[in-house]
Amino acid sequence: MVLNTIARAVDTDGDYEMMTWVGGKEAGLPLYSLKNSHQAFYVIEGKVEFWLDGKYYLLTPGDYASVPPGVKAAFRFQNQRNKILLWATGSDTYQSFSRMGEPFSGHVQPETAKAGFSREQLLAATTQNGSLTWFGEPKAKRQAAKMTLDKAPNRAQAYVLAEGAGERYVVGDQMFTYLGDAKASDGRFIALLTEGPKGDMVPPHFHGEHTEIFYPLIGRVNMLGNKQQLEAQPGDAVHIPAGVVHSYQIKDHYTKFIGFLTPAVFDNFFRTLGDPYQGRVYPSQPGPVQFQRVIQNIDKLDIYLQGGKPEGK
Repeated sequence: MVLNTIARAVDTDGDYEMMTWVGGKEAGLPLYSLKNSHQAFYVIEGKVEFWLDGKYYLLTPGDYASVPPGVKAAFRFQNQRNKILLWATGSDTYQSFSRMGEPFSGHVQPETAKAGFSREQLLAATTQNGSLTWFGEPKAKRQAAKMTLDKAPNRAQAYVLAEGAGERYVVGDQMFTYLGDAKASDGRFIALLTEGPKGDMVPPHFHGEHTEIFYPLIGRVNMLGNKQQLEAQPGDAVHIPAGVVHSYQIKDHYTKFIGFLTPAVFDNFFRTLGDPYQGRVYPSQPGPVQFQRVIQNIDKLDIYLQGGKPEGK
């Protein structure tokens, strides 16, 4: 497999790490746990066998898995081309997994790559700080568990959401889906999908307490940060630390990106700005934008328009 580093703890002041795993059929990781990191997996390509807290799932693109600290997990790729996104709190994940391999300039695994890891490679990963523990290969294949949740649970526990599941809100012509929120992560982070059509730049703003990273999945997004503008495409990532004035503009007629926000102090912003939404795609006719509710709750939402707090507070 290829571990592609997107953000290390040293890049994010220890807030989080993000990476992708890319590999072929039968590649994966045996059962393991990280006692200090909450991990979030999002399937981008392929088909993935996923073992989580004693259950076995078969994940496909758009599926999401949340792995709290200390919970056992494993995965094994089943297609010839597979890619998963891994976001994790703290600094243990990249430091542990990067010790299993060696620097590599390619973007896909070599044709001669082995599917598994040697005992020495696994041992190298555990010597960093004691957070990572291996538990051997997962149990043999059996019937996959059904993904029955329609939204994240109300407490921090291991869970899986199928593509299309999640708590959804509409804000104008965009749909926001919570894959994970403050309750599901014990206040550590929010995992949020944004979907919408080509449109205008949202008002520039900044946050005082939380950091964000955006990862386009489909379509293009113009990102503005500290007066610098760039176009983010699928596979790109944009890191926005607290205090940085930023904005975004969707550029294609169907655009989808995932964001991770830590800590979860922004948890209720889209619930305040938008309305609950039962649809599975963004609305053809724009819905309401509840600015007045935001103004009434501005001190609870960790958002400031460029130049300071919005008028009315």
